[in-house]
Amino acid sequence: MVITFVTGNKNKLAEVQAILADVLPNLKSAELDLPEYQGEPEEISKEKAKLAAQRINGPVLIEDTSLCFNALHGLPGPYIKWFLDKLGHDGLNKLLAGYDDKTAYAQCIFAFCAGPTSEPIVFDGRCPGRIVPARGPNQFGWDPIFQPDTEKGQPGRQTFAEMEKIEKNRISHRSRSLQLVKNYFAQHPEYLHFLFSSCIPSFQQCGCQYEQPILSNSRIIGGYTAREHSWPWVVSIRQASIYLPLTDPGIAFCVGTLINEQYVLTAAHCFYDKIRLFLTTHYFVVIGAHYINETNPIRYNIQSIILHEKYKNDVFLNDIALLKLSHKIDFNNSNVGFICLPPNNISLYPYEKMNAIAVGWGSLEENTSSVSYTLQQVQLPIISNRNQYCFRQISDDHVQFCAGFSQGGKDTCQGDSGGPLMIFDTNTSTWHIVGITSYGYGCAKPTYPGVYTRVNMFIDWINDKINSSSQSNKIYQIKVFSCIYLISNLCQGLPNQIPFSNSKSPIRQYQTIFNKPQFYYQQQKQEETLSGQKWYYSSNQQPSAYSWYWTNNDIPSSNFYKNTLPNQQADQLSNWACGRSQVTNRFGRIMGGQNAVPHSYPWMVSLAKRSLNNLHLCGGVLLTRRHVLTAAHCIEDFKGISDINILAGIHYTNEKKNPISALSIDIHPQYDSETFANDVAIITLDTLLPENDPRIGTICLPPNDMMGKSYPPVKSSAVAIGWGSTSFGGRPSESLKQVVLPLLDTTKWPCNIYVTHAQGQICAGELNGGIDTCQADSGGPLMVENSDSRWEIIGITSFGKSCGKPDTPGIYTRVGTYNSFIRSIIDLSRNRHYYSSALPIYSNNFILSIFLIVSFIV
Repeated sequence: MVITFVTGNKNKLAEVQAILADVLPNLKSAELDLPEYQGEPEEISKEKAKLAAQRINGPVLIEDTSLCFNALHGLPGPYIKWFLDKLGHDGLNKLLAGYDDKTAYAQCIFAFCAGPTSEPIVFDGRCPGRIVPARGPNQFGWDPIFQPDTEKGQPGRQTFAEMEKIEKNRISHRSRSLQLVKNYFAQHPEYLHFLFSSCIPSFQQCGCQYEQPILSNSRIIGGYTAREHSWPWVVSIRQASIYLPLTDPGIAFCVGTLINEQYVLTAAHCFYDKIRLFLTTHYFVVIGAHYINETNPIRYNIQSIILHEKYKNDVFLNDIALLKLSHKIDFNNSNVGFICLPPNNISLYPYEKMNAIAVGWGSLEENTSSVSYTLQQVQLPIISNRNQYCFRQISDDHVQFCAGFSQGGKDTCQGDSGGPLMIFDTNTSTWHIVGITSYGYGCAKPTYPGVYTRVNMFIDWINDKINSSSQSNKIYQIKVFSCIYLISNLCQGLPNQIPFSNSKSPIRQYQTIFNKPQFYYQQQKQEETLSGQKWYYSSNQQPSAYSWYWTNNDIPSSNFYKNTLPNQQADQLSNWACGRSQVTNRFGRIMGGQNAVPHSYPWMVSLAKRSLNNLHLCGGVLLTRRHVLTAAHCIEDFKGISDINILAGIHYTNEKKNPISALSIDIHPQYDSETFANDVAIITLDTLLPENDPRIGTICLPPNDMMGKSYPPVKSSAVAIGWGSTSFGGRPSESLKQVVLPLLDTTKWPCNIYVTHAQGQICAGELNGGIDTCQADSGGPLMVENSDSRWEIIGITSFGKSCGKPDTPGIYTRVGTYNSFIRSIIDLSRNRHYYSSALPIYSNNFILSIFLIVSFIV
């Protein structure tokens, strides 16, 4: 395909051809009589380019020049030709006679439009200078009165008319604009390959686009809004309502990529939650979409979810999964296609410095739960795994890699998980998926590039799963109902239930059964605690179980049996759900870092000094509605129990309403103020905290069977929060901050220098410095999120030599060592103060199991 440069000037055509020969070799000219629009130079150029593309019925390049006087706010601008005809050189100088400011800039805008329906892209080249009395030959319009600045920004000595042609062309506004054109097409070869390629999306051809991937001016994080349907293989993965799974538009939570007519490639962490695996029919994909809320979405149900067998959720290793759709996709739809897989088992592919494109509907900025309304895209360079910023984030460079910018500013974010990172193959003019969006600390942060699953190392796994699945027997789907499903409409949700709504069924509602000669299936909840899991019931009476089935398939012969359980007490049902927040957390840094999302840690409290107008001194966490866990050394900062006020449900330390007094304080009897050994204390409040305030909640204690040095494991990470100083000796933070810290071995350097009680202390921090807890963070929690997506407090901020210095990690009280002490104090306070409060710790005392044994003979 030929690109038309709209000009009747042969010399100008030759100049442009010479400069753009490497990127636009097929450039011809055509003279068109285009109207003179009014408006800003950029908008005028766009309108002309659109009209020219319609008349040519193909791709065009147009040029517009302006001369802009700064004193006149940009005039004459694009109307310079009219001004020159009426006023001449002297008249243009007289326009500035009353102004001291004689500066101006010459502007050249090249606009490229790919076709009649495409949006133009503009390239704005500017040359600064000043307006002077005319000097030099009068051959090219206003050249005699414009004196350009030097390349160092100093006033020049010659006008354009006085310069040699080579020198003028080197610094002119036209050459600068053309250089932008050249750089753009050199960086985006996929665009020109699309124009000249015969690649057409079909069930036989991967990686072809219906629309060219022109970039417009919007954001992903530092990115752009994608052109509609330019990425036809991208799908939105959604969760439907448990009550209306077939009609609910669903909530988008991840992105996937079509790799053939029935399989979607995505991230394993999107479906790691066991509940999602059991309720596959409540998950579906929307294909061919550009807007997150399409009017008529094309919806495909998910037949099966295949996670990589060796996926490790703590480090996102082997973070890859396949979704098999309920039926094959019709590629006659003009908005749908599938992407190519990359070359198989090439080490460290994609290579360093290759440019890739990431797409998704994720958040446009960090610390927000909102997603993009339109599909976004961003170009990211591949970073070497040896790069210090990448090396510290990945666990295995064989299957993971980094992409992004060391200075930050461009990245994927929450909601983009599972989406593709793509590279254009100029040899085949097709797109390949080289990465799957996996994880990252924050979004677009300096020195924190995003981490992606290296797809080419999983080609054999992908092929094996697809081939083995295609050989499966015919399946039947049975919808199972239970009494829990029925009473879920009658049970009220608890105040801190996530999401804050009425209860939902904990029993899977669908089961796929293979058509084999004889098959036994046991329908059983995975022995989970109602009080410690995701669903909670106000009643403590366990109902009898009933079940029946419904199917839209003809099963030749079937026998269904039911088992009912007797009524029995559920002793451990608790009104509060520990470790849950109604606000999503986003991770960042404290030292030099980032605010926590307000009320995302509802268990966090401030220990404020009443005698100093409730000045924040230490942190603490709620274990129950009346018990605060903190550091023993914090108590020393107060004049006595009457000087302590507890501020709960706050994000800013200046929120000093409704302070709560302390009723009693229990410090560990073996606390040593010199070594900080056994640095733990419990404050009992003189009143119960409100039960229905979503800003207030409790954190879980670590399980009893994971006490001591074995938990948490070394080399994992934890989150610390606090209102402490962001620099050593600095003022405390007004807003709650958070930081992700690596956990270190207490027996090795440098931890062994500072740890005085290994069984009762944790060492955590970045050995390179830069992130840490600090003064006034004392007493706050060091937390991990367990397998049930609940937050547990594993450490209490205790002490450190400095804040954020290299080789000086922080020391934290190991909470698991003191579980018995904590329980005894809470139990004692119940008797001492005559009230009841259940400790919200994970328990297996109440098990709900409903069995449905299904057998059938074909």
